[in-house]
Amino acid sequence: MSIAEASIIRLLVGDLSRGAGVNVFEAEYPRLEVEAYGATPYKSGNVEVKVKSCIGRCDDYLNVQFRTDTTPFPLMYIDGELWMSLTPMEIQSHVVPLNYATGKVGCLGLGLGYFALRAAQKEDVEEVIVYEKEKATWEYFSERFHHLPCFSKIEVCIGDAREKCRGIEFDYLYSDIYQTMCPSEAISDIALFQNENSVNQYSFWGEEKLVHAAFFVYDMGIELSHVEKVYFQQWLDAEIDLGEGRVFKCSTLRCEEPPESLVEEYLEASGRY
Repeated sequence: MSIAEASIIRLLVGDLSRGAGVNVFEAEYPRLEVEAYGATPYKSGNVEVKVKSCIGRCDDYLNVQFRTDTTPFPLMYIDGELWMSLTPMEIQSHVVPLNYATGKVGCLGLGLGYFALRAAQKEDVEEVIVYEKEKATWEYFSERFHHLPCFSKIEVCIGDAREKCRGIEFDYLYSDIYQTMCPSEAISDIALFQNENSVNQYSFWGEEKLVHAAFFVYDMGIELSHVEKVYFQQWLDAEIDLGEGRVFKCSTLRCEEPPESLVEEYLEASGRY
């Protein structure tokens, strides 16, 4: 199944009018996404955005990867700790959530604002409510993107998402409040945020890593959504050209899988068993 045959979001430059036929796991997609977002240094209070190039060990979302691409990308630090970047891994990790985003969207954690921005650019998204602890993070995002037409769709609630995000109806709620991928809190938060709100669909950053492990590694017999099927097929089809005739399938490269116990815990919590 190709990207054009599915309703997978076309997330490339500008008004999202391009992208059919582009494999999100190959080099062009993240490069164009970074160029569309822009890489501009910034510093205010405890928030700093630095710019660097992705050279050497720089993994994809689902496999180990080494890169020579010199395209600069932004990294956000809060109190000196790295919270988000726009590496290929980060961009690939938001493809499925952005496909699910529709109607009234909740975004837990802003970071660089990549998800909020791309979700708001979708025609079928009516509004994006962002829950963000750091006021300076919102100030950065507002300064960078207030001129875009889609910015009017985005609202912010400053404070801890676990305390502030309650009693709201969402068509889609996405949690991206984790500094590391797939921590145990992400599993316990599934029930927390869905019990405190009326949510048609919920997911969290890093969830596809757990789904990938359940389906491809541990053979746990789960059903994939339509978007997940297209997404993983793209990964199976993706090729990395290292020059001099060295072309590798991404799916043949080493993966760093989450432990089976964590995958089982996720499947139980999400009701996917």
